[in-house]
Amino acid sequence: MKIGAVMLYVDDFDTALELYRDTVGLDVADINPGAGYQPLVDFAFLTSDRAALEIFDRATHGSGITDDEAGRVHIGLEVADLATERDRLDAMGATETRDWGTHFVLSDPEGNRLQVYQFAG
Repeated sequence: MKIGAVMLYVDDFDTALELYRDTVGLDVADINPGAGYQPLVDFAFLTSDRAALEIFDRATHGSGITDDEAGRVHIGLEVADLATERDRLDAMGATETRDWGTHFVLSDPEGNRLQVYQFAG
């Protein structure tokens, strides 16, 4: 088994898409999600070289997601140069900790935690 995608249901789809596509730099995959989905309007499939992030407009596709479940997703983003990414994302309120490598944690506009990391070594 391997991780195929993290599914993220958001209240502000446009802001989430802008963050993950434009700020984080994930690529938009050109896929047809099927009936009931409008790519880049209420659904996006974003990829990196090893995993994918699917963003869904919660009002359209998240009938089973309750308000108290917001912010429970923790997304790990591996980078080659943590210092550069920290400088770039510092405006989002990144906090740095050190452990098995170097990483910092910040939150997206919906309260979901992003851990940006660089492995030691």
